Amino acid sequence: MTDPLRIVRTLHSKLSVLSLLLGAALTTGLAAQAEDALPTAQTLTVALQEPWPAAQLAIVIDDLGYDRRLGLEAIALPGRLTVAVMPHTPNARFLANTAHDAGREIILHHPMQGSDFRRKESSPKGILTLDMGPSDIRYALRQALSSVPHCIGINNHTGSTLTQARSNMYWLMQQVASTDLYYLDSRTTTQTVAGEAAQAWGVPFVSRDVFLDHHNDRESIAKQFKYAVKLAKRRGHAVLIAHPRPLSLALLAEQLPMLDPNEIELVHASELIGVRGRLNPGRTAAGQ
Repeated sequence: MTDPLRIVRTLHSKLSVLSLLLGAALTTGLAAQAEDALPTAQTLTVALQEPWPAAQLAIVIDDLGYDRRLGLEAIALPGRLTVAVMPHTPNARFLANTAHDAGREIILHHPMQGSDFRRKESSPKGILTLDMGPSDIRYALRQALSSVPHCIGINNHTGSTLTQARSNMYWLMQQVASTDLYYLDSRTTTQTVAGEAAQAWGVPFVSRDVFLDHHNDRESIAKQFKYAVKLAKRRGHAVLIAHPRPLSLALLAEQLPMLDPNEIELVHASELIGVRGRLNPGRTAAGQ
């Protein structure tokens, strides 16, 4: 007679072996699936070889046209730069031609009525004012452009009053739209309607983020330069406006060669046209 206890023990032993075999097979299958899901060394190598794009920083040097020596120093700064030339100034044509030969981007730095405006006689020639109509603005813009060759854009010199005037800015953008120029808003007031007017007339548009030298001392200038670089890195782009002053030019000549090209790419202002996502519109310059 067969021992029932022996049968139970035999079955239990066989089931245990079967369970171990099934467990091993399952573990092997899961391991293989996990291995297939992991990226290969080649995949990781390709991913690591794709560099993060450098942030773009556009530096615009305003007010060229009066001082020839400082203008030439600005043009000689390293990197891709945009220079904004004042119309009807003694060295406007010479500096615009020199900048063009040096591969700089040139824009018209057009005077516009600011909060400190008193009368036209004591203002820069060709200034745009609130009392001007469409035909006056058209004539002033054409005359200004004829005095500064190679312009591909325009920005405002002062203008905190005029750039708030919707009618005047719409008339101005109507004229700019008839050219191939883009508009750089210097943002001398937070109440500017330049962007709105440019959009209405289909004018390519970009906006200033940081003034380098509103306060003309080295500490402030250095602080603003660092802020512009930090903003560009954080957001991917920034527009910095500076002026041809000894302290500003000295700091730029010192700092620009030290920028890591893998982190900051110097570009012309026109290369930032249409860029959105500004986190900080930049500080305005009081009294402009």
